Order: sequence, then C-alpha cells, then structure tokens
Amino acid sequence: MSEEYECALSGEIGEPDDDGEMPLGWTMVTIQRKLPNPRWLEIQQGKAALVEATMSQMPAEVQEQMRWMVQLQIDAQFAELEGQTEPYEMTSEIVYVSSPERDEQVMEAYNDLREKMGLAALELPQADEEE
Repeated sequence: MSEEYECALSGEIGEPDDDGEMPLGWTMVTIQRKLPNPRWLEIQQGKAALVEATMSQMPAEVQEQMRWMVQLQIDAQFAELEGQTEPYEMTSEIVYVSSPERDEQVMEAYNDLREKMGLAALELPQADEEE
C-alpha cells in the first residue's frame, strides 16, 4: 500500500504520484534541530566532579601543577565511553503542504510562512480577465 500525504495546513490527503512520490505541486518542509546530548553532558559533569574531588585531596601547593595530570588521567578513563556517546542529538520533523494554488487559505498560510523565513512569496500567474 502506498503512503498518503496529509497537508499540515488544511488536512487535505494527497495520494502519491505515479512514481510513488509526493503529489505534484506539494511542498515538503523539513525542520532539523541540533541539541546537546544529555548523556554527553552528564559524562562531562561527572569528569569535572572527579577532577575536583581528586584535587581537593591534594595539598594546595601542588594542585596547580597536578591539575593537568589529573584531567589527563580522568579523560583517559572516560575515553571509551565518550567514543560511544554522540555529543549532539539531531531531531527531524517533516510535514507536507498541499498545492497552494488550489486553495486560497493554504496559499495565504504558505506565503506567510515563506515570508517569515525570509523567502519570497509564491506568486501565481494572473489569469486574463474578460471584460
């Protein structure tokens, strides 16, 4: 069974074209967002806490000299875990907009969205009017 496409603005359902792709005249809107991976942040916070805990056990006069060595050691301990953990997560959302030429309200909403994003509004060719 082929996939149906639903317009995010009007709710109209569109059938795929003959090639099984998005209906002719429709628009696909993809929004991707890159965010820090909470697990990665937890690892970084844990490493920092271990460095500070280790440093607090050393005499004050050697702490500055030893900090880089302690950080290096803790980095090495967590290297494999960090290697298996992505620092960022990508989220992706896809919506479809039916052919705006077929519906005045869809056209208005479609152009409003385009203009807010700095894109030129879609203009339809003017039909010749009979007098």
